[in-house]
Amino acid sequence: MLNSWASLLNQSDHVPLYFQIKNLIAEQIRQGKLTSGESLPSEHALMQLFHVSRATIRQALNELEMEGLIERRQGVGTFVRAKKIEPELIRLTSFSEDMRSRGLTPGSKTLEVENILPDAQIMNFLGLSARVPLWCVRRLRFANDEPIGLQYLYIPPWLEIDPEELINLQSYYELLNRKGIQLAHASELLIARTATKREAELLNIKPGRPLLVADRVTYDTRSVCVEYVQFIYRADRYQYRLTLVA
Repeated sequence: MLNSWASLLNQSDHVPLYFQIKNLIAEQIRQGKLTSGESLPSEHALMQLFHVSRATIRQALNELEMEGLIERRQGVGTFVRAKKIEPELIRLTSFSEDMRSRGLTPGSKTLEVENILPDAQIMNFLGLSARVPLWCVRRLRFANDEPIGLQYLYIPPWLEIDPEELINLQSYYELLNRKGIQLAHASELLIARTATKREAELLNIKPGRPLLVADRVTYDTRSVCVEYVQFIYRADRYQYRLTLVA
């Protein structure tokens, strides 16, 4: 089975090789073709199989480990992890859906649409191995006409999107749906920090006030990344609620 994987890599694709390798292994796990407790080939064997560098293999394995699909045991090897029991899933929603679910009327103002060269953080979130231009959409988001947050959307270079479609963008998820791209899952990292002078001006708060920052990376049904978006919310007007069960 493993020997057939290498032929599935597309060397000319804009999607990084490590990401393609990660997706191939992840799909085998999700389909049950690689079962819980089964060992994966060594890094050296995977390098020879896919004809890639050790760094590429390690990055693919790092992503799989972060997603909880594999575990690496020092001096023993790499194994498929047992599936976890998940008592509850949080539905992936857009900002507009989120606001409507809270009984609020969403709004949006596009501040800037720019073709940029990504910094290291953006490259890391998008899984880019090279610094190539991509589209960034910066928007001010409203709830009942009150500025509640900023949204910085970074679109992977492998997605073909006309910048004209981004100027008056209302919902990126709806735009992807119109292009036949179906969302599957996302990972999100939450941190707290204080507002800069510019952020305070846009959000109508004082500099230094608390903010809630969420970095989200979203994937489609092929497990291909379709966005990295940073939400910057006013902590006095927005909160996350998680339901935990014992």
